[in-house]
Amino acid sequence: MTQKKQHTLAGRILRRTLGILLGSLSVSLVVTGLFVWLIRTDEDRILRRENKQLAAQYETLRQREQRVTDAIAYLQVRDHDIYHDLFYTEAPSLEMYRSDDFLAALDTLPQGDLIVNTAQKADRLLADAAAIEANFREIARLIDRSRDTLPPMALPVNGISYAQIGASLGPRMSPMLKVELNHTGVDLIVPQDSPVTAAAAGTVSRIDKTRKSLGNTVEITHPGGWTTRYRCLGEITVSQGQHVSRGQIIGTVGMSGSSFSPHLHYEVVRRDSLLRDPVSHLFADVTPTEYMNMLYMSAHTGQSLD
Repeated sequence: MTQKKQHTLAGRILRRTLGILLGSLSVSLVVTGLFVWLIRTDEDRILRRENKQLAAQYETLRQREQRVTDAIAYLQVRDHDIYHDLFYTEAPSLEMYRSDDFLAALDTLPQGDLIVNTAQKADRLLADAAAIEANFREIARLIDRSRDTLPPMALPVNGISYAQIGASLGPRMSPMLKVELNHTGVDLIVPQDSPVTAAAAGTVSRIDKTRKSLGNTVEITHPGGWTTRYRCLGEITVSQGQHVSRGQIIGTVGMSGSSFSPHLHYEVVRRDSLLRDPVSHLFADVTPTEYMNMLYMSAHTGQSLD
């Protein structure tokens, strides 16, 4: 009986000891977890801060990527317009070929399929190159045939930069009426009395001298069915029926009509009386970077100057 009691007592002691150990271990784990959660090391704080910064940078880069994608799509449309309207041909449509895609194929394609795939891509590249060369040959042919048949592509004012480009075609806020009206040209912001020159050779087909609407206007008809209009002028130095050459002074910048400030309102019209965006006709007279900035400024300026 005594021995049985001794075993029972030993079991109780063992159970209590195990219970105390397990309880202590549980408390230790909880305390350690709270300590780690509440009291972070310097390295942990740095890593968490870097993770937040990287997350913010990722979102910023994602937004920039979207803006670049939209800008590329917009430039592709403008590129098509230039080829179609200025050179009477279609812009080349190119598939994007990425070297990393090609290298990735080395691990996924059998050798026979890899050879066929590479040959197909090479054939497409050669076809695209031939299309581009054909376009340039056609452009060169048009230029060689007669320079006067090309659309007007010169700046009507000298030394202008993209920062001096105002609102172009489309609905724009009127500075006088404070409502959106259809803007028919592009505003070139230059000092008053600056010389205005013909964008291409042609004949002065109309002259208006008025204080209303777009003010003093010179209209020039060019070979090939193109027409340019120079509005809001100050002084006019040519007469109707006069032949003018490219770069010849036809007047000065002014504030005639409903002008809000000195500027030149410049319009380009096709043979079908359709107004074209004049900024598209300036690419041959400026650098590619300057032209891209001009496109951005003309599209994002919400208020006209007339």
